This record gives sequence, structure tokens and C-alpha cells, in this order.
Amino acid sequence: GHRGTAVDLSASSINTKSIHEIHTLEDYAEPLMELMAAIPADEKVILVGHSYGGYSLALAMETYPEKISVAVFVSALMPDAIHTPSYIGEKVQTDLTVSINL
Repeated sequence: GHRGTAVDLSASSINTKSIHEIHTLEDYAEPLMELMAAIPADEKVILVGHSYGGYSLALAMETYPEKISVAVFVSALMPDAIHTPSYIGEKVQTDLTVSINL
């Protein structure tokens, strides 16, 4: 009895936006945010995100908490309130540099 909708985020799959047009998380998450805005106020959704899509889930959760029943992060990046979104990439780069120099 549930309906599923796959959302292609900006510059992904059939979304026609060019990667060169994506400058912010908001640009990347625009298709999801448009979908969330269109959901009636009396309805709730279950969001599922994978990989970098976890950041888009977090943005939707912050913007539309009243429209989300639950969000599921499947092997997805999950931001926190302490680190910048680039923290994981910077940490991996630092760890690799340290390992190589040892």
C-alpha cells in the first residue's frame, strides 16, 4: 500500500542539470526540496538516501521536519552539528598523507 518515488538529484541520472551548475548543497538537493515542498501539509513521507544523498536527506529533515515520518541513511554520509560537510574527505586525505609519509 505504499508508493515509492525515486528522485534524481541535480546532475545525476536523468536530471539534465550540468555538474558545472552545482555550486552548493542546495543546488544539488533542489529536486528533492521541490518534491518536499509539493507534499501536502497533512502527509508524511519516509526518506531513504544513499551515499552523498545523505546530505540531501539532512537538508530535507531540517527544512521540512513536519513532513517526514522517518529518514533512513543507507551507507550514506550523515552530517553532524560539529563538523563541516567536507570533514570526512579532509580527514581521509589527512590520514592517507600521514600513512604515506610514515
